[in-house]
Amino acid sequence: MSSNFSNTTDFRGNSDAIFPLGITGAILNLILVLIIVSSKKLKSPSYAFITNLAISDMLMSIQVSVNLTIDIVVMFKLPIPICNLLCSLRQSALIACYIASVFSLTMVSLYRLEVVLEPFRQSALKFVFRYPAITNLMIWLTSIILSIPIALIIQYNKQIRVCEISFAFGQAFNIAYFGILWLLTYFMPLTIMILTYRRIGMKLRATGNIVLVSRYAGNPSDKALSNRSRVAIKFLCFTTAIYMLLSWPLLTSIEIQSILGLTYSDIYQNFRTNSSLYAAAFSVTFMVSIINPILYLIYDKNIKSEIRRFRQCKIIIATR
Repeated sequence: MSSNFSNTTDFRGNSDAIFPLGITGAILNLILVLIIVSSKKLKSPSYAFITNLAISDMLMSIQVSVNLTIDIVVMFKLPIPICNLLCSLRQSALIACYIASVFSLTMVSLYRLEVVLEPFRQSALKFVFRYPAITNLMIWLTSIILSIPIALIIQYNKQIRVCEISFAFGQAFNIAYFGILWLLTYFMPLTIMILTYRRIGMKLRATGNIVLVSRYAGNPSDKALSNRSRVAIKFLCFTTAIYMLLSWPLLTSIEIQSILGLTYSDIYQNFRTNSSLYAAAFSVTFMVSIINPILYLIYDKNIKSEIRRFRQCKIIIATR
């Protein structure tokens, strides 16, 4: 009995730590979405994909902040079949949001490459960038499909009051699924983004005057445009690196957990040190929902310009 209580307390502490972070991430991402959507100038495909990224991060933040609290406080009062259904829906939705975020970041990098190479080639991706709304819809559809198996192997553990990954279809199924998920949603997107930004950097060094700024930025000299291009690419590389670096611990720990044939409750009951590391990996991974909007709101020059414009409009309205 004391063991179960101790484990429940561990999960409660993890929930208390993540809840404010999730709410903060949801608010910051909502602000970012509202700025881009309300702007008449941030209409390029790049910002359409950034909006999709912010929406998926916002939904992920809301789920993470609320889900752990509900697991501990509410769900243990419900029948097990209902708890299992809620766990399946919530966890699959959480994974879908993460996948949508990664794919949106990948599309941002590919669009930047398209902008750089547009004068020199005809790309098969032009349709994708010409209709970003359709592309975002396809991103979500693919994300939902890839997250369906999660719904089949998640179950509610009433003893420690948490949704956990089970081995309903055997250990081999979990190993294969999470291995494929890691390959498709981490390794391949990361490889694409690294190669894309490397190619962009090589093209910038070769030409020295590629323009990657918005149309409304005026007509500065080629040198100024080149400098802004380099700054923009460095910023995108930095945000991508942060996102993928923070995503690595949880995905890897889940795959290791599958290989070892352990459930969450096994880890918390038998491996106390490892359980703390697992909880830390969970928290670190979802820090991306806070870091991404902060970086865009503070360092993206076009978004900062829109923020200043909104402030000026408020000042003008207030003085009337």
